[in-house]
Amino acid sequence: MRIDIMDTACQASENCHLPVDIILESCDGHRLGFHTTLLETQTDAFPLNGLTPPHPNEAVKMEESKDVLCLLAQFLHNTREPDLRKFHMAVLAGLFTAFDKWGIYRAHEMIRSAIRMTSEPLEALVLMYAKEEWKDDIEEVAHLLLKENDTSITKELVGRGEFKILVSWHLYTYAWFKRSEELKAHFDATVQDIAFGPGRFTAFGVYISGKPPTDIPPSCKWSEYKRQLHTSLKRLPMWTSNKDLKAAVKHHSSTAVPCISACSQLYDTNIMSGLEVKLHTLWPWLEDTLRDFPEPRWDSFYM
Repeated sequence: MRIDIMDTACQASENCHLPVDIILESCDGHRLGFHTTLLETQTDAFPLNGLTPPHPNEAVKMEESKDVLCLLAQFLHNTREPDLRKFHMAVLAGLFTAFDKWGIYRAHEMIRSAIRMTSEPLEALVLMYAKEEWKDDIEEVAHLLLKENDTSITKELVGRGEFKILVSWHLYTYAWFKRSEELKAHFDATVQDIAFGPGRFTAFGVYISGKPPTDIPPSCKWSEYKRQLHTSLKRLPMWTSNKDLKAAVKHHSSTAVPCISACSQLYDTNIMSGLEVKLHTLWPWLEDTLRDFPEPRWDSFYM
């Protein structure tokens, strides 16, 4: 569709006096005036593939929404930067992707900060952004926000195909979180029954203090050790690794993270004031305890 460029104003700034010489049409059907001068000097990727119109009055169709293109235009101009916290997560994620495509890098951290601070109900968008851009810190925020919005997220997103894998993954990881809470409660209720005596856990003192082994560790050491072990055990299976998430999203296949394997990380966990604590003396008991708590399986949550 041909339009008169002279009738199209720059929407980035009321004080802009540069001539509009290219029209970009957003994916939602809005036309915005841009300046090739700014595109050439303020980006590293102009001209983008397909950005040269076949006719001076021909609008160039873009993949970005109107909101994203308007924000891009503002960042290209010498104007006050917009408050990105006011925008929906979908706009922020689209803006970050567009900045990468256009070669505009100075606002990356500003966008990421706005994404971290967002608190909208559809936080699965944060997780999708984290999956696509693989920003680990944002992914952690997404997990926490998802955990607080189970009901609304499931209701709003379960029927949307593009979010199915994300909702499934969230339910799977949240089940791990609940499992770890149950396991910790069981641990709290039974750990005091563990006896340290001759022939059992006799090397405990070495692992805690580095001193020669004793038959029975000091009670104060055991109390601190138990507290630290509680914390480590609680945290271990809460969220599976980024590698597991990437594999699940990529292949959409069933996967499970065995509880025993996850807790085997306790072998190398530094939990006593920086001293390495080897837990093979507790391994038989841990193995028996964990066997009673079958791990959640990915295939039972994938929809």
